[in-house]
Amino acid sequence: MSSNTESSLKILLVDDDEIWVKTMKAILEYDGEFIVETALSGEEALEIMKKVYPHIVLLDLNLGEDRMNGIECCRRMREGGFEWYIFILTGDSTVEQLVEGLKAGANDYLVKGKNSFLAREVKRLFNDMTQCRETGRQFDHLAEGGYLRSMHLAESQINLLIQFSQNGYPREKEFSYQIGMNRNTLASRMKRIREKLGLESMSQLSRMLATIEAFNPKRMYE
Repeated sequence: MSSNTESSLKILLVDDDEIWVKTMKAILEYDGEFIVETALSGEEALEIMKKVYPHIVLLDLNLGEDRMNGIECCRRMREGGFEWYIFILTGDSTVEQLVEGLKAGANDYLVKGKNSFLAREVKRLFNDMTQCRETGRQFDHLAEGGYLRSMHLAESQINLLIQFSQNGYPREKEFSYQIGMNRNTLASRMKRIREKLGLESMSQLSRMLATIEAFNPKRMYE
């Protein structure tokens, strides 16, 4: 067990299961990569964030009856100016809840299961998101006109990505239905966009757009 606090990532873990929170905190802090603050409610989490600015928020959506739920907590964090990463913790959340969480500003979600596996997934997602964030910074230096135009995307391609973002980064089948476009045509157009951006999959595209939008939404499509 190591403890280099200067290079450790700060995590805010928000869940109403006190025993699970204590267990997860111990696992995450074991090798010294993470420093973990904990909160048992959305209200407590918002108070903690007035004093601590974490790199990652791990946020359960179901925080008990008569309390602020995770979706509202996520929304308030974003409204308060939090620009780093919010990962939804899901065990029994519905698809609709996950979509609402992403719309409220979450970057991605993690499935509760084996705690040691979850800890590895936190680090993997953080690294993936940070790479996207650095890509966003690179976009900002390429041109004054916005992240996507700096990659020389056509107006039609930018408009397609705006629709993709506004619809919550759906699967291609769902997206083709939402915008009334033939699925094969859509797949071909999205493939050309990914090739221009140097991305291999739709999930990479979704994460890049979500991260850039959270990092600086006003500059994303300017």
